[in-house]
Formats: sequence, structure tokens, C-alpha cells
Amino acid sequence: MPKKIRDGYVKKRKNVEKDLKQKLGLFDQLPENCLTCEKSFDKTNVEEVSTWKVVVKSEQVRLYCPECFETATQIVKDFEKRIQERLDGEREREEGEAEGAEPNDVGGLGESL
Repeated sequence: MPKKIRDGYVKKRKNVEKDLKQKLGLFDQLPENCLTCEKSFDKTNVEEVSTWKVVVKSEQVRLYCPECFETATQIVKDFEKRIQERLDGEREREEGEAEGAEPNDVGGLGESL
């Protein structure tokens, strides 16, 4: 194997190992309850381990039950949809105003200079 390829592989492997080690270290910080509803989390229950969501942000570990995570996801989607609708409405309003304005129209008052 060429040295350049081998060095890239070794570097990538070290980064993966470092990332895994860091994440495993955070496993000790895993909460025992859902952050939102306080439902108890059983680390020995295979179904719970595979369905509950763990969110790590800025070294802070948060745990969510499937119901709370789904609710939060839906709230975010609805919020993003409202923002997009508002932006689309503003864009359409600006385009409509630009089309209706005369070339010498001052401030949209309809008066030419």
C-alpha cells in the first residue's frame, strides 16, 4: 500500500477511535429520565435502548423518550414551515411592490419627478 494512502487511513482511523472514545466517555453522563416528561429510562431494556433518543450538544447529554422526541420534532417542523411561509409572503409582497412601481416613482407614491 502506498505511504500516502496508508497515512490517510491511519489518520482517519485515529480520528474515528478518538471520536468513539469521547462518545463512550459521555455514556456515563446519560440521564436516567426523559428530559421532558421525566419518564424513567431502563438501560437494560433492549427496546428502550433502541428507541430512546440521545442528543449530545456542547458536552451536555440529553435523553428523550420516543413520544417526547416525536413531539419536539413535529414542533420544529411546524416552526420551520411557518418561517418559510412568512418569508415567501414577504418575498411575494416585495416582488408585487417592485412590479407596481413606476421607474420615477418616489417612495411608491405614484408621483413622477
